Parts: sequence; C-alpha cells; structure tokens
Amino acid sequence: MDRAVQSRRLGACHSGGAKGNPLKRIRVLLANMPRLMLDIIHHVVAAEPNVAVVGVVADGDLPGAIRRTRADVVVVGQDPQGERDSYLPLLLRHPRVKVLAIIDSGKSGALYELRPRRISLGTISARTLAKAIRRRDLLSSETTMPRTRLAEVH
Repeated sequence: MDRAVQSRRLGACHSGGAKGNPLKRIRVLLANMPRLMLDIIHHVVAAEPNVAVVGVVADGDLPGAIRRTRADVVVVGQDPQGERDSYLPLLLRHPRVKVLAIIDSGKSGALYELRPRRISLGTISARTLAKAIRRRDLLSSETTMPRTRLAEVH
C-alpha cells in the first residue's frame, strides 16, 4: 500500500488537534516542495508516533486542503525569496494551524503561528495602563517611578 494512502487512512481515524489529548494524532499536511524533499519530510513525519501525514498539496488551494484534511500543521517548502507575509491570511483563516516553512531546500526553516500572548502588567497604575495601550516597554520595572493607582486617577 502506498505510504501516502496509508497515512491518510491512519489520519482519517482520528479527529484533528493533539492539544490537550495525547491520544489524538497530529495531522500534518505537506505542501509545495520538490519531490525529493517531499519524500524525505514524509518519511520523517510518518515515522513519528501519534503523527500522521493527511495529505500532499503541490500547487493548489492550501486553505481548502487544510479545511478538508483538518490539518494541525502544514509543512511547506519555501524558496529563500518566498513571501513570508502570505502565511498571515492563511493563519487568520485557520488560527490553530502551525505553518512550518522549510527554506532553501531543507537547509533552514521557520515556524509561523498565531499565539495569544499574556504579559503580566503587575499593579495597575496610570503609567502601566498607558504603556499597555501603547504596547511600549511593558516589561520594564516601575520600581523607580512613583505609582498612581488607577482608582486615584479620575
């Protein structure tokens, strides 16, 4: 049986997303890479426990393939001059998906994902509120600055 067909069958038995449930397979979609790199990446991914290759996209509708396969991760071949900003619309449509770009024929890579970020503001004061709104220097210490409590600012 062809390895891609076998991976699709294994992946079809499991629902997408391994977050919070170690028994669910991570569904991986391979896209836009040369045949040799595709074979190598497919072999590496398929050898991992609880990971399944759920499809291969050459040049086509990547958002549609993500939706059809319910992929958790997309591994995509990208040339060094490739447009990295093209992943933003894809991530906005599929915010739980990670995009792993393999660059320069496998010499390097980059991970793209949308991730909520939490930064503790500490005690809320007029200054920390203003900094949070401006998103400037959020992590700096305010120990040397006099604090005005938010309740005191009217």
